[in-house]
Amino acid sequence: MYRSTKTTTSTWIKPALWLSWILLFVIIVNEKIAWFNFPESLIYAPALLLIALHLYNRRYCQCKTTNCCTNEK
Repeated sequence: MYRSTKTTTSTWIKPALWLSWILLFVIIVNEKIAWFNFPESLIYAPALLLIALHLYNRRYCQCKTTNCCTNEK
């Protein structure tokens, strides 16, 4: 997650990736602690969203040259 958000060129993909990861984390913790009673299939929504965002980021939001702002130190 950290590397994906660090090397992306899209501004909206960064918060979307972190939001989907946090949602997935909360649902997994909720499975263990049982704060709320959610359906079991709810875990698939943030997991599939995270996969889709990673694939989108990999396809469309990566730097094509070495002169990219994400490669600067």
